Amino acid sequence: MPELPEVETVRRSLVRSIVGRRAVGVEARDVRLRDGIDPAQWPPLIGLELEAVDRLGKSLVARFGPLAAVLHLGMS
Repeated sequence: MPELPEVETVRRSLVRSIVGRRAVGVEARDVRLRDGIDPAQWPPLIGLELEAVDRLGKSLVARFGPLAAVLHLGMS
């Protein structure tokens, strides 16, 4: 599991590179290391602008207006 400084480094990188862009698609892998989410839950994000990427502990929260996606980096 990534430690807090690594998660913050990723968050800052994402803020610089993708905040302000619109989601044009979603890709979900079949690998289930933890409880996965149904890819059918993601299409409402398509077309929305990514307004912010925040950190909540060791998770990232991608905010798309009224919707948000909670992401965990896991191990890779």
